[in-house]
Order: sequence, then C-alpha cells, then structure tokens
Amino acid sequence: MSGGTFPTSIPSYPAISPTETLGTMGGGEGLEVTIENIETDVTEIATKIGDGPTIDLDKLTAGGTDGDIVQQVAGELALVTPTPPTPPAMVLLGTQTLGADAASIDFTSISQSYKSLVFKCRFRSTAAEVAGYVSAQVGNGSFDTGSNYDSNDQYSGGSGAAGGSPQMAQSSWRLGQMPGTSGSTGNFSGVELEIKDYTNGVRKICQFHCCCIPTGTGSESYVGDGGGVWRSNSAIDRVRFQRQGGGGNLLAGSTVHMFGIV
Repeated sequence: MSGGTFPTSIPSYPAISPTETLGTMGGGEGLEVTIENIETDVTEIATKIGDGPTIDLDKLTAGGTDGDIVQQVAGELALVTPTPPTPPAMVLLGTQTLGADAASIDFTSISQSYKSLVFKCRFRSTAAEVAGYVSAQVGNGSFDTGSNYDSNDQYSGGSGAAGGSPQMAQSSWRLGQMPGTSGSTGNFSGVELEIKDYTNGVRKICQFHCCCIPTGTGSESYVGDGGGVWRSNSAIDRVRFQRQGGGGNLLAGSTVHMFGIV
C-alpha cells in the first residue's frame, strides 16, 4: 500500500502473521511499516486498530524513518523506532608491556565486578628456538601451579599439517605458540584468551585463539583455537602469562591488554 487510507473492514483476505510487513506506506520514500501485536487476519487488524471509518496512513507515517513499526500505544496507533539490543561492553582494565625481558606478565587483584575477562596479547620469547609455547596460570590469592589445568586445541601448522593436542592435568593452559630467537626479527604471536564467568563458584572455562608466523617460510607457522578448564570452584583474581615449561623469558615488547565484559 502507498499513502491513502486503511478501511476498517476488509473481508476474505488471507491470514497474515502478527508482524508481517503489509507494504510501503506514505511518510517517506521506501518506508516500510509493520503491523505488530495483531492476531491472525486482516479483518481482525481492521477491528483492533480503530473503530473509525478510515485510518489516515499518510498522517500516521509522516516523519517516519526506514525500519519504524506501527504499534498500539495507549490504545492509539503510533510509529515506534525499534531499539536494537545493546551488545556487551568491554572495559579496558589494564595494559602491561615489558620494558625488559621477564619470566612472566602477571595481573593480580583483578576486579570481581565483570562477567568475563578477555586478554589480547602479543608474545615473543628469549628461548633459542624458532617457536615455543606460551601458557597461562590463574589463581585466587596465589597462582595455582598444580596439575589442575585441562585444555585442547585444534590447529593448522607448517606445510598444511593439522591436528589436535589435548593437554590434561597440566600446570597451566597451553594457549599456542610464540616465536623464539630463531624466528624472524620483529615477529610476535597474537593470542586472545577469554575466561568466562570467572567469579562464579563453579569450575572455570576458557577459550583461546593464537596466530604465530615465526618465519617467512611458513614451515613453522601455527594457527589454533582451543579451550580449557581450571579444576577449581574458586573465583579468579589473578592471571599469569609465561613460556610453557620455562627455559626462556618473555621478550621485551611483549604486551597484554586486559578487558572486563560488563
């Protein structure tokens, strides 16, 4: 329909859904208006939206914008602009960048006011290797160094190799790889770790992603996604990133940004 009026009784039309778009009406080129909260057929729509002889759709839709819908508001028809859902907000809680080589990057006394924690990282190590593994430990009051971490990742590696690597009952979550001193100068890995519901009194779940291209040949490249469990019901108030198994430090310039999800 375009402009004009809407009669109060239209017999013998097929049923429409409660939120079906009836057509383009006046009030702006291409404006679509949807009838909401009406039941099954056009006759019922005509009865429910008003008892007068006609409804002036041009007047109703004047000043409307694309995407507006028609709703009954306090017994009258009105144009309503739908409010989109608000996505979860990420709040930057802290950033650490190593000014010198160090065994780890630690966040302690983490606020308990958020739903989840997200860490966005770049890592390189001082170990004499093309690439090694970066890992994370968590804890409450102190870091848990026991065999309480389970994880698994699915990855694609150099020369098209792919696979999975379950790591059960370990002393940390293995998050992926990072270049060592034999990697191309200036190359770091990118890692993202999310710890979900970190304050709840249940075992903690994490998800992680990693991209590591240590050299220009691709033979040692690693791209992986995975997840893990911490075998504790304690709230997490600290997170540590380090080279798995020791044997090297995190290189100066390694950086971690910590976010809280509201």
